[in-house]
Amino acid sequence: MKARTPPGREPLPLTPPEKPPKDKPPILEHLKKPIGQPEIPVPGDNCASDFRPLRERIDDYFDSREAARKWLKPYFRDWTMTRHHRGKTFLATPKLFRAETAMYFPNMQGYTLADHKNFYDTTDVLRGKFSIVSVVSEQWAERQAKSYTDPQQNPALAAELERLKDKGLQKVFINIEEDMLKAFIVRLSLGHWRKITPKEDWHRTFLVKRGITDYTRTDIKMSNAKVGHVYLVDGHCKIRWAGCGDATDEERESLVYCAKRLVEPPARVTLEKGRIPVRPIKAPVKLGKPPAKAPMKAT
Repeated sequence: MKARTPPGREPLPLTPPEKPPKDKPPILEHLKKPIGQPEIPVPGDNCASDFRPLRERIDDYFDSREAARKWLKPYFRDWTMTRHHRGKTFLATPKLFRAETAMYFPNMQGYTLADHKNFYDTTDVLRGKFSIVSVVSEQWAERQAKSYTDPQQNPALAAELERLKDKGLQKVFINIEEDMLKAFIVRLSLGHWRKITPKEDWHRTFLVKRGITDYTRTDIKMSNAKVGHVYLVDGHCKIRWAGCGDATDEERESLVYCAKRLVEPPARVTLEKGRIPVRPIKAPVKLGKPPAKAPMKAT
């Protein structure tokens, strides 16, 4: 029997109204220093498979306090952290991080759309290329990452990807699903993924199930797994730009500018060590002889 609304009363909404947060929203600031890991990523790091005996894996799991961190972490903590700025925790820097001070994007291992039976390393795909890496774990995060890279929302970036693809600019998509049930559902939907993803991008679309620790997430400013993150990574796997959450207009323009600047750096005049630049000497200006002074007459 269908419930009736009492006369003079408005029907109740299907979802509860959103309650305003009790605490004040934090002020978002631009990244002030590079993010990433200090170690150079190597294929095989953060391995998705562990061939050690079960007993050894259990002992190492509890000795590393990884279990305590996961069990003590509230289940809805990540969703609670999205109450401010829809989970956005920082603003993207308007300029590239310097190559000398930039830090590394960690290696991740998982399946790809091209081959869902073997594991592949992201470092092999990133090395020697200029990559715009989207890291997501939920549909919410995927929509946020698309606000940076989707051709309809950022057509300028799509144009630069088409123009600079011969120079190594590419898009990489990483879906992290550590929940076994969700990972199984995502794996069943690989056929749908292949239909909506261009075939040339299949080997750059990863499904990662394990190997990402809390330390790794903290290093790359990805502490909230429900939020989408986008990174600009150079050929040495260094993070040169980063953004998270819903993209602003300034962040979209910043991503396009930094991608062009990374692939096509401005020409610089470099000097050899120990040599002093010599300024060109201008040719002396020849001046005519001054007119001879007339002799003074004696008075």
